[in-house]
Amino acid sequence: MKIKRGSINFAIPRSMLQIHIQSIGHESFLTPEQDSGLYSRLFRLANVGMPLTYDVYRNSVYTFCKQNHIRVPRDK
Repeated sequence: MKIKRGSINFAIPRSMLQIHIQSIGHESFLTPEQDSGLYSRLFRLANVGMPLTYDVYRNSVYTFCKQNHIRVPRDK
């Protein structure tokens, strides 16, 4: 299924779906609960009209990890 069609079918912003597909295969450093919380935050941003660009996505993940005391590779 193409990204655009999946975006329409599942009501997911296309940019978020693209980013998620690109990140498949990377080892996750978040628990399933933290992952769910992060997705909720990203969907809230998209729902209030903030365009979910790569930079917004990356900064949102970094901020979420800092607030939840999760060590991320960017901290090195």
